[in-house]
Amino acid sequence: MKTILKASGDRYKKLRAEHGDHVDHYSPVVREPVANTEAGFVKKDNSEEINEHEETVNAEGLLTSEVDRDRVDEMLSRIGVFDPATESADDLQKLQGVGPLMEQRLHQMGIYTYGQVSRLTNEDINLLDSTIENFPIEENRGDWRVQANKLKN
Repeated sequence: MKTILKASGDRYKKLRAEHGDHVDHYSPVVREPVANTEAGFVKKDNSEEINEHEETVNAEGLLTSEVDRDRVDEMLSRIGVFDPATESADDLQKLQGVGPLMEQRLHQMGIYTYGQVSRLTNEDINLLDSTIENFPIEENRGDWRVQANKLKN
């Protein structure tokens, strides 16, 4: 018993000499959990599908969570995805309440054409309202879907 106390006392004297009294006297290195050791290492199958988001969306500054990004992807799959190789962007500033900045924000969300705007649901408009700062209220924007249908024809 005396040997154990003496051995531990020497260890703490050495730690105090090296680090002083203000430092915790324990090792921050923790034993690796079994799951992280070679014997317990689980290799993932790399053939899993990587969750990528729509390329036409450039809304990193607007979207704060993966859930929002997924909701935008769902919206675009419903209203249609803009293909710059085969389509040209419409002038969204012709919609009531859309100026240059709002048009840029809609482009960041992946909305470029009147056809896309005409297929927006109330849920989609609520998503845009929650992600785009200073989104125009309904009184100031009117019904974009009706306006977009008139403009695309």
